[in-house]
Amino acid sequence: MSHKWEFEDEYLRLDSEFRKARKEGDEVIMQRVKPRLDELNGIRWQSKVIGFPELAPYSTLVEALEKLCLKNRLPFPDLSDRKKNFTGKGNLQDFGRFLFGVGNTKRSIQIWPMEDRGYISIEVYDDETCYKGKSKSIEEAAIVLSRWYTQECSIEELHQQFPWMPVEPFRLIGPRVTYK
Repeated sequence: MSHKWEFEDEYLRLDSEFRKARKEGDEVIMQRVKPRLDELNGIRWQSKVIGFPELAPYSTLVEALEKLCLKNRLPFPDLSDRKKNFTGKGNLQDFGRFLFGVGNTKRSIQIWPMEDRGYISIEVYDDETCYKGKSKSIEEAAIVLSRWYTQECSIEELHQQFPWMPVEPFRLIGPRVTYK
């Protein structure tokens, strides 16, 4: 979200507390924190569904992408194969709830439904090159995921199917902010 979510501070505090308790095996804290975290996750998911009604039948973004790939008879990456498909740190239970990213040694893709902006940000990477596109459709995002990452199509082929996906790499204009 581009603006601060009204529950953001509480969510971040509880999420941190829950992750620490899980790491330490503290069941008491986990049981105390989990119901409120689940409630806040439900509120966040509902805001995604309001922005993207296509998400209504699903409970997470990764579930939506996987089922939409299946619906379109397209391959979806095997996310349980953590050696082949890297999804970042954390456990698969929490992975892909609100945003999605997967990569390997050749390619990667990141998908962010941004309901407050009215589009899904899709970034595909090939080696060091990044291409950024925007769609309003979760189904299109699923197709891009499969075509780019699993089927390894070229950026030109992707652009032919989805003209909103540029063939020119993303280039940062101006200096980046650094903190020392």
